[in-house]
Amino acid sequence: MAKNGFTMSKRLNVESITDTGSGNAASDLTTRILKLEDCGKTFLMATSGNVSMTLPSASINQAHGIEASGWNIEVRFTKDAAVAADNNISFQINTKYAEVASNADNIDGLVVGGDKEAAASGEVSFFTGSGTNNQIFMNSSTGYAKGTHLKLYTTGDGTWHVDGTALMTGTIATPFATES
Repeated sequence: MAKNGFTMSKRLNVESITDTGSGNAASDLTTRILKLEDCGKTFLMATSGNVSMTLPSASINQAHGIEASGWNIEVRFTKDAAVAADNNISFQINTKYAEVASNADNIDGLVVGGDKEAAASGEVSFFTGSGTNNQIFMNSSTGYAKGTHLKLYTTGDGTWHVDGTALMTGTIATPFATES
């Protein structure tokens, strides 16, 4: 029996992250601790509030026979960040987790950022991780907007790699950060 194109297509495993519903984007916080079964998911950021995502270990329980190599997610923004008076609307991906002794993996890679307000001027910035960063952090004053796309993956070496394009607002700044 022949299969049609739809059943053979490379379909995305999509999960939408939406506002928590308080009606106040500055106080909304959506927290997502990613698990092994989230591998391959595309997360659609359909929220204008705060989002915190924690990645699993980039060497995921090798002692238990679980290999991290190839683990990946994509994050696509489908809604602009709300611009709050105190500029505290944030999106962050971090690698701090309680179950691993080192308590953090590094995030390395490249994010290309373009200024949404000055698109006609062609302002583009290139941001790379320092090798000690353990967080990607963007807020409503340093920018992220609908159209931002991040792909994170690991080769099982204790490092998360990111490839991304960011449509940025406000003051353009690196999304790579180090949280102690």
